[in-house]
Amino acid sequence: MPLMRLANAHSYADLQLKLKILSGGITLYEGASISADSSLGYLVFPALRLPPAPLAGAISAQAHALYLYGLKTTAGGYTLDIDHMLLLPLDSFSHYQALINLAQNDRLIDDAFEGLVNGVGSGLELSTHIPLQQGHFMRPGHDAYFYVFQTDGSDDAPIERTLSVKVFYRQRKRIV
Repeated sequence: MPLMRLANAHSYADLQLKLKILSGGITLYEGASISADSSLGYLVFPALRLPPAPLAGAISAQAHALYLYGLKTTAGGYTLDIDHMLLLPLDSFSHYQALINLAQNDRLIDDAFEGLVNGVGSGLELSTHIPLQQGHFMRPGHDAYFYVFQTDGSDDAPIERTLSVKVFYRQRKRIV
């Protein structure tokens, strides 16, 4: 899932953006257009698969280029202050919708085994977030990576924000 962090939020009311993947001048993937919400400090694009097409019979993969296209209905020059693009894997992925924002030093606990996501702070454990995806899992014998993208209460993603992460896991048991 492509996430683009903006160093500064834009102020355009009718900006449409989309991603394309090209190889050798041929369009391999063209994503759906998204409305770039000016109140957010980031943009979420529709999921894309990399590589975008099967490599059947290919000896080696060709170079691919990722392009960002923008559309404004009024003429003029426009600028997006892009900080970075994060391509998150789709296979083990969670996206949380906050019901209550977490305060500094609060904890978010995603217990996939129990199917619960809770926030812990000020001595209380509450249902603060709704998971919108299946959740995280690890496969034996494969490397596991953990990426985090977070926003503040103003829906900005300031680069100076820090996050402390502790990851614990339970081995899966087959119950017959």
